[in-house]
Amino acid sequence: MVVGTSPANAAQDVAIGGPISVALSEALDPATITTETFTVTGPGARAMIGTVTFDPASNTATFTRLNHLTTPVAFRPAPVSDLDANSTYTAVLGTGARDMAGNALPGAVAWSFTTAP
Repeated sequence: MVVGTSPANAAQDVAIGGPISVALSEALDPATITTETFTVTGPGARAMIGTVTFDPASNTATFTRLNHLTTPVAFRPAPVSDLDANSTYTAVLGTGARDMAGNALPGAVAWSFTTAP
């Protein structure tokens, strides 16, 4: 079902401002593509705060990191925040993501990458 990830699994020197996305071979139910089913963890297994969108035209889910720590509550959602340099991240699309027929992914899909110094 997964046909590609960005960045690719085990990628090195990834730009800190690039997207984190997963492309699928079929449409998913957008209601099941959330920050609960698509997660990203960073250094020290720290969960990244962000938003998730699904583009039905390309069957691609994208995680965008937000910087809640430096944005006052009145201005949330917070602006996009770059990833930390020279750090390893792991993205996971979990089995809570379902296709339009209600079928779950056969298993969670995880990939890791390291950002540029």
